[in-house]
Amino acid sequence: MTIDLRDHYPLHDECKKYLDSLQKSKKRPSESTINQYRKDVERMMSNGDTPKTLCTSKATYYKYRAAWSYRYREYADLILKGIEEMKLNGRISDEDKPKMVEMIAVLNEAVEQIKKYPPDYNGTNLNRAKIGEYESEWQSVKSNAPDSKSKKNQRLPKDFEDKFFNHVLKNSRKYSHAVAISMLSGCRPEELVSGVIAELQNNGSIKITIKGVKTHGKEVGYGQEKRGFCVKTDTAAFKFLREELEFSSTTVKISIESPNSFGEQVRKYGKKCFPRMKSKISPYNFRHIFSKKAKQSLSEVGVAQVLGHSTDKSQDYYSKKNHNGSGFFEISDIKSSSDIRITRTSFEEYVDNSCHKLKPNT
Repeated sequence: MTIDLRDHYPLHDECKKYLDSLQKSKKRPSESTINQYRKDVERMMSNGDTPKTLCTSKATYYKYRAAWSYRYREYADLILKGIEEMKLNGRISDEDKPKMVEMIAVLNEAVEQIKKYPPDYNGTNLNRAKIGEYESEWQSVKSNAPDSKSKKNQRLPKDFEDKFFNHVLKNSRKYSHAVAISMLSGCRPEELVSGVIAELQNNGSIKITIKGVKTHGKEVGYGQEKRGFCVKTDTAAFKFLREELEFSSTTVKISIESPNSFGEQVRKYGKKCFPRMKSKISPYNFRHIFSKKAKQSLSEVGVAQVLGHSTDKSQDYYSKKNHNGSGFFEISDIKSSSDIRITRTSFEEYVDNSCHKLKPNT
């Protein structure tokens, strides 16, 4: 059956009319801003998120909203360009007509995404909202904005780890080993119940072996049943544990009886060490700080392995890398029981998968 493109051009024209009606930005965003927009939208696409599901504050909502509208407009313009190139080649063959129809459908899909969060470059709606003439979508989602664990880590002092660990060491030896291994490995408190093994290496590093807890069995492939890596750093926790291993044995198994008791004790230590700090300190602060250090030097696959994840997307929920540096921290000889599943899809790959090649067959 021959495709009549005249049945599909009205949708193309309607999309183009809508795109032309959108507010135009007075100036083009900087390259760094555009690159950040692309990364944000790629992450939203790979995780099935939107500006509504990601918002943690009014600022983050509008940040992701701007990224969404810009990137999908960029996407739509790319599809339009491909359609125009096909038209310029003259008469479209019957072989290429299905591709044209698909491209128009993808263009409409992009337009529908833009309609969810249209650009407001001039701040028209924002100004109307200030005088009560416009209700921003933020008003309907702000009450559902989740707490941000990573923000708590951003408020911690730069020398937090050493100050906290030295306080623990001074006041109690019971949890000093557990706090040290948590800082050095980012292990979950529940993983300390079965015990985390620390072994001194000839090069002065400490090899850490962890038995995972967030696993659903090999047939499902969720999490890492076992992971191991070597750590070498200059923190007080590392120096303490290395001295302990040199004095007693080259290998120790560090464990706790109860994650809840451990967490409560960590919170008490945090309150005494940092009395003016409003947010509570928990063992997961150590895990987030560890992930920040891991992201500084490791690939996404490496970060997933040391955190005990089975895919590369779970790390998005942890603190971003520390661009200001976080002291000397080296992770090597990483091994995990399962391979990491790569789930991220770049925006360009998404375009290619949606409409194949933009140019007609030759």
